[in-house]
Amino acid sequence: VTDPDFVMSEYESWKNKYVVQSGAGACVSRPQQGNDCVSEGLGYGMLLSATLDDQDLFDQLWSFTQYVMDEKGLPNWDLTTTGDVIGAGSATDADLDIALGLIIASTKWTDSSSSYLSDAKTMISSIMANDLDYSDTLMSLPGDSWGAPYPYNPSYFSPAHMELFQQVSGDDRWLSAITAGYTFLNNSCAKKSLAKSGLVPDWSASLSDCTAGNNIIIWDQDNGADYYYDAIRTPWRLALHAAWKCDPSALSWTTNMANFFQQKGVHGILQGFDMQGNSLGGQDNTCFISTSATAMVPGTDVDTVNEWWQATKGTYDQSGLYFCDTLRLLSLTFQAGLMTYPQL
Repeated sequence: VTDPDFVMSEYESWKNKYVVQSGAGACVSRPQQGNDCVSEGLGYGMLLSATLDDQDLFDQLWSFTQYVMDEKGLPNWDLTTTGDVIGAGSATDADLDIALGLIIASTKWTDSSSSYLSDAKTMISSIMANDLDYSDTLMSLPGDSWGAPYPYNPSYFSPAHMELFQQVSGDDRWLSAITAGYTFLNNSCAKKSLAKSGLVPDWSASLSDCTAGNNIIIWDQDNGADYYYDAIRTPWRLALHAAWKCDPSALSWTTNMANFFQQKGVHGILQGFDMQGNSLGGQDNTCFISTSATAMVPGTDVDTVNEWWQATKGTYDQSGLYFCDTLRLLSLTFQAGLMTYPQL
């Protein structure tokens, strides 16, 4: 699939809809949630703007991110459009994406006086110090301000990012973090879910059996036990590792996901599954279709890739949710072959 003109058109529409200018720079707003900005959106925006060669927006997003850093050198997760803190502490998925965005930027704009790579190294060091679980296996934590017992979010596991972080920083603990993530998926989540479905839950209260429980994740459906609005990021994060590095574990997981989603069909994805593969119902949904499509990229045939590409192109979130629109754009960018491995 190669349709950069379509992706760029969708990117411009996305910017017009969600990017808000601020004295501190710019942020990606959530119109349906009080027009706040979250660090997750900053991470997605920096990945997109760096990948699609939009240095002006990238610099504005990075300026805002720096303005809202906490005392640990990571951005607070929930903010007003002027940078006031609504929710303190970082979110690990955002921290990882922001650091990757800086690495991509350092390879795109090499004649710039900006210190993208050194900024990336500083942030990578802060992530390693504050966002990983040193009590056990270097698993990714929810953020830099969580106390035990920690819940774990499989969709925060970003092995492609981590491999680049090791290359940039020289810190081999990132390789241990990759091993920890795949061990969790292979030894815990794979046993919990329908055999070879690739399904993971939104959250897990345990590293041993990939399950929710004890009401630790009280804000999510079924305490985070289902493949739902968090878990849907997992196909993209693992597909990135499969596409960039041909990692065997990533290829195995994305192949299982692709097979499961193909079996269900585009119109059978709806709005998620329990761990036994039973549908949670609902209707065709931008979030779920677009992220499922990313699993097709590393290892399926051209016709299948094109089928899911067309499905992603043709599915819109009519309610205008920032989250689903943004995941769709990330998926389109990845599917179109524009999200390539950064050549350091």
